[in-house]
Amino acid sequence: MAATPRKYAWKSKRNATIGIGTLIVFIALVLTAAIASAVILKTAYSLKDAAEATGKATVQEVSGGIKVLDIVGDRNLNKGGLPVNIQTGIQRVTFLVTVWAGSQGVNMRTMRVHWMGPTQSAYLTINPASYTVGSQTDFGCDNVPAAVTTDWNPPGTMWLHWENMAYVELELGNGNIGEQTGSPASWGLVPGSHASVYFEPAAGLVVEESFTTPTTYGTMQFIDLTMQ
Repeated sequence: MAATPRKYAWKSKRNATIGIGTLIVFIALVLTAAIASAVILKTAYSLKDAAEATGKATVQEVSGGIKVLDIVGDRNLNKGGLPVNIQTGIQRVTFLVTVWAGSQGVNMRTMRVHWMGPTQSAYLTINPASYTVGSQTDFGCDNVPAAVTTDWNPPGTMWLHWENMAYVELELGNGNIGEQTGSPASWGLVPGSHASVYFEPAAGLVVEESFTTPTTYGTMQFIDLTMQ
C-alpha cells in the first residue's frame, strides 16, 4: 500500500533536521580546526622569533668578548732584566689574548681589568703614560709581536681584532698591586694561591679567568697558569 502524502512530509522534515545538525557539527569542526591551526601557527612563529633572538644573542656573546689563549706567571722581580731576581712568589701575570672569530673587536684603551687575588682587589686601566708597563692602578698591554701603538688598527686606538693578539700584563709584587702573602721576601702569588681576573670592556661580554697556582714552583722562573 502506498504511503500517504502526510507520511512523506514527516520523513522529509526529519531528514532536513538531521542534515542541519550534521552541518552544524561540520561547521563547528571546521571552526575548531581553524582556531587550533591559528594557535599552532602563532606558537610556531613565536618560537621561531625566540629561537632567532636567542641564537643571535648567543653568537654575540660567544664572539663578542676577550678570548684568553694562555696565562704565564713570572717570578723575576726585574721583569726579564738582569740580574735575574727570582722571588718566592709570582711577581707578574701575563695573559695572551685575542677575540673570537667574527667579533667586531675590543678597544683595549677602554678595557678595565678587575684583579681579585688572595689579599688584594684592584680595578686597572691601561697605563696612559707607558702603556706597556703595569702599576698599582694600570695594566700593561701591547700588540703581539710588540709594536708601537700607531701600528694597531685603526692607528692609535689599540683595537684588538680576531686577526691579531695582544698581551695584558699585571704587576703583582714589588709595591704594585701588592699581593702580600707571606713575608716581604715572598710578596706576590705564592704556591697554592687562588686568583680571578675579570676583563670588562666598555661594552660587551665580561670574561672571567680563574686559576690556582701550583703547590710548588721548584726552580722555575715562568709558571704556566693556563690550565690551573
